[in-house]
Amino acid sequence: MGFRENISGFYPINQEVIGVGKLIKNKRFEIFLKTIPKEFENCYLKKVFEAIIEYSSDHDDEIWNSNFRCMLYNNINLALYITFKYYFLGQPIGFSIINQIRTYEEINFFLNGRLFICEENTKPSSNLGFACFNFFGYNINTDDSGKPKPFYLIYTYLLQLIEEEPGILYSRIKDILALFSIASQEVENCTDRLVSSGMIEQKYPHGPAYMKYKITSKGKYYKIKFFNDIHYLYFSSLDTLLPMELFLSLQISPLCPERNEKRNYPPYCIITAILFLQFLLQQNRKILNDELETKLKEKGVSISIFELPIKKEILSKSIEAMVHKCKRDPSYLSILEKWLKEHCNER
Repeated sequence: MGFRENISGFYPINQEVIGVGKLIKNKRFEIFLKTIPKEFENCYLKKVFEAIIEYSSDHDDEIWNSNFRCMLYNNINLALYITFKYYFLGQPIGFSIINQIRTYEEINFFLNGRLFICEENTKPSSNLGFACFNFFGYNINTDDSGKPKPFYLIYTYLLQLIEEEPGILYSRIKDILALFSIASQEVENCTDRLVSSGMIEQKYPHGPAYMKYKITSKGKYYKIKFFNDIHYLYFSSLDTLLPMELFLSLQISPLCPERNEKRNYPPYCIITAILFLQFLLQQNRKILNDELETKLKEKGVSISIFELPIKKEILSKSIEAMVHKCKRDPSYLSILEKWLKEHCNER
């Protein structure tokens, strides 16, 4: 009897991989460091790799969904970025590699060594270090003029619905999101992207017509991350199609400032992240109306599950960390205080 005839007799083997991410990363980097010629023993990149091995991350398994090749590439790109920054700043005395890793590791899951996000150049599924994509930047809808028509929250709604109903059938996902006026083709494309990125799992034990989905630890992690980390809000806003009035109000830090010019990233990050989050909240309020609530009830779904996953404690901690940096520089603090006064007056 051939393999195809015997396939029903096979059972999946679930390998326990929790906790091995850091071990794999460290072993690979140790092997790499041993191959470096003696004449490059003192190169700065080598010191950065050594520091990454020393640094203990809490996220090695949770945010990679066991894609360790992707994890390795992301860490390599982090090392390259920190090395670039060291030389870009003129090899400053007291430049702490460990502090740089602590500062950039979280956002590097998203940036992957880049200075900004450009989703057009990012493949939906990649082993080259891209742990996640811009939750708010991808859509296929167009309006009557053929211009892109963003639906900013489709990935968020998909993750919320699948988390609320583990093992939900794909047909039910389409039926529920149709109530939001989301086209079935867009639901299919965005669901596939979440699967290929390891944020949801897809199973069809009784054939493709009965595909079921559940959220992964990685999906839960990024669902919270994109709404509660001001760095993620800042960088994703710059790669999202926004109304012109909002875009012009954003404060954008220059990538290559002129000599003696400050990037002003700490205050600009706070301002832009808050404005973008307020915009997302406004969009969500428009969508979650009484008519939709009635239709969802008929499907046995509570509209409350689609409230944005904002965790005040986590978001406050992220903002406070950047405010602390602003307080150490009078010019940063001045920018932030001026904006707060103007923003409060507008409201």
